[in-house]
Amino acid sequence: MRAEPNRLAPRFRRWVSRWSRITAPTRVIISAGTGFSVLILVSSIWVGFLGTASPLWNLEWFRATRGNAPIVIATAIGLTVGCLGLVVCWLLLGRRVFRTNKSLPTRTMVIAAAWWSVPLLFALPLFDRDIFSYIAQGRLLASGFDPYRWGIDSIPNWQEVGVDSLWTSTLTPYGPVILAIQRAIAVVVGPLGYHSVIFAYRLLATASIAIATLLIYRIVSRYRRPHSGLLWVTITNPLVIFAFVVSGHNDALMIALVVAALAAALERHPVLALVLLTLAIGTKSVAIIALPILGIIHLGDDASFVRKLRFWFISGMASLGLLWLIGLVQGLSLKWLLLASTPALTSSWFAPSAIIAAALAGVGNLVGLSFQTTFVVGKAIAIAGAIGAGSYFLLTRRPLHPLHRLVLAFSAVIFFSPVIYPWYVAWPLFVATAANLTITKRARLVVAVTTIFFVGKALIAPFNYSADALFAVVQGVLAGIALVAALVLLWLEFSAHADDTQRLPAALQQFVFGEVKFTTRRRDRR
Repeated sequence: MRAEPNRLAPRFRRWVSRWSRITAPTRVIISAGTGFSVLILVSSIWVGFLGTASPLWNLEWFRATRGNAPIVIATAIGLTVGCLGLVVCWLLLGRRVFRTNKSLPTRTMVIAAAWWSVPLLFALPLFDRDIFSYIAQGRLLASGFDPYRWGIDSIPNWQEVGVDSLWTSTLTPYGPVILAIQRAIAVVVGPLGYHSVIFAYRLLATASIAIATLLIYRIVSRYRRPHSGLLWVTITNPLVIFAFVVSGHNDALMIALVVAALAAALERHPVLALVLLTLAIGTKSVAIIALPILGIIHLGDDASFVRKLRFWFISGMASLGLLWLIGLVQGLSLKWLLLASTPALTSSWFAPSAIIAAALAGVGNLVGLSFQTTFVVGKAIAIAGAIGAGSYFLLTRRPLHPLHRLVLAFSAVIFFSPVIYPWYVAWPLFVATAANLTITKRARLVVAVTTIFFVGKALIAPFNYSADALFAVVQGVLAGIALVAALVLLWLEFSAHADDTQRLPAALQQFVFGEVKFTTRRRDRR
């Protein structure tokens, strides 16, 4: 009887060994991934989010089946299988990319990304309802309202769009650049119909990610031959596909503009780089983190702090002036810069700062302090920590490449943020790919584990089920299954990379403190 527990260890090793050896022809992987994408598309018809403004509600079969318990349960299972299946296909594709003697051709990776993404352009919104907020903000602007003074609930029939009630009365934190695009979509595409507007936002996000990836290729080609692995990290990554192709988040445009600004700066076009980064800041203010990087690239890391400070001040004032002009044309102010912390009104259960803030609030509650007040103060301290940590990596005198600094600064801001959304992870991910940092084994493991975690987290979030008690039970069961499946995938990946996992803390320490340098074997282009 004592030997019984010891039998589990060899069994676990066999499972890990089998998982590590699983492979398949590239065509099979791409075809299977396409099948899972189609399964997600079909499942979204019954479990995707949808406002009452959709003409689909005029179809009798749609109204009848959306509330049909067996169909909803079956498609909810289909959605879970589809999402996890696409993740597995992506992991297997990564093995084909990195474990063979010759990486896959770029054409093959682009085909995989296209086949996996195109079906999802036509799915109903999943995972979150932010795209409905964009639609409502566009209508708000087209109606002549200032979104920095008025909430979405100021326009008639706002409920029919499908906006999350959490954001109906909050003021938008987005800059005048993305608001101009939202106004244009509302005016030009809006008359074509509700689903045309959803498609427009998805197309904008998808095109932005494609452009960002092309620019990353351009940046990497300055130093070495681009590896198809960067396409595995970006356009074929389920985290990227779900956050931008499915959900259409405007962070995609910000990422594309930041990467474009970095490419222009590295090619010695400082004015163009500043204009592009200003447009990125005008999309989401968090892009301002990259502003000091332009000065470091232009002046060199060895330049004196006074010279850098002068460049930062001049470029900052020029950027602010351009943003003021863009807003002035639309009749908007710079108030959005004061609303950048709006997303922090919520918190993520897994965010370290939110966990610490909740613990402090619990202790404060024991001594008579208000839980809510203490929790808000804790989140404010976390935001201050994010600013401080990000500033450290931007200003430190340690020998770090500019792109390396930006990866660390973005990562610090995300780590200290009380709310962490999957699309936040894409900020440092794309910059790290441009710096060619995602090619190493340990970096690929981090990317894989992060993707698995956030896909699993998305699957345990509520979907558009009925309020029926049966659906609530089914949703809980499915969430548990998705969580267990994600944990199994995480365990298998970690175990399959046991050697790399053991060296991960040391590698992370080297990365943070600058002992791992970005080699710049620049080709002579003269």
